[in-house]
Amino acid sequence: MAQEVPPEVLPGQPNAQPPPGWPYGDPPTPTPPPADEPPRRVSRRFWYLLGTGLIVLGFVLMLVFIGIWAWAWLPHHKSEFDALAKLPMQDAEGGR
Repeated sequence: MAQEVPPEVLPGQPNAQPPPGWPYGDPPTPTPPPADEPPRRVSRRFWYLLGTGLIVLGFVLMLVFIGIWAWAWLPHHKSEFDALAKLPMQDAEGGR
């Protein structure tokens, strides 16, 4: 039994298929670094860990900010904040 061969489709046609291999051809071969280039002082893994650490730090600082904001808006702080808000309007004792 003969295997059916799909008909050839011209490029630009609706059923055109990409060429064989990794998207649109074989992947490029990596080029080695030049011999005169100095080796890396810091590994690539360090930069990945630093980036991840900064993301985690940003998330923690955001949670701290939201926590302080929520604490400040608790109902039992209202009387204290009202008293502190009126403080600049009060005359100083023994003032001018």
